[in-house]
Amino acid sequence: MENTDDYSYAREKLGRSVATLIGSGDLRLRLETASLSIITRLEAADFPDELKGDFKKLKDNLGYGKGTHEENVSRLSEEQLEEYSELILSLYTAILRNFSPPQNF
Repeated sequence: MENTDDYSYAREKLGRSVATLIGSGDLRLRLETASLSIITRLEAADFPDELKGDFKKLKDNLGYGKGTHEENVSRLSEEQLEEYSELILSLYTAILRNFSPPQNF
């Protein structure tokens, strides 16, 4: 069985990103802010194998390989803004559901 604490750092960074995404204001600016810590602070090793592909998609498309992070986000269409925002939420919920320690209430 996988150690669920192995993904606590990714869970923390994704949680903060989701909180930024659900705020008010321009989606482009929210995604730019929300995705910055994901692409600069997280690596594929921070994710379980089944989520590494989604993380790589975020990093490849929003990271620094094709320009600055800000330039990459500014080039996104409205549909892409929604797609990457939903991908961040999806990564977060997958880690919460499948790779978090059980909560005792």
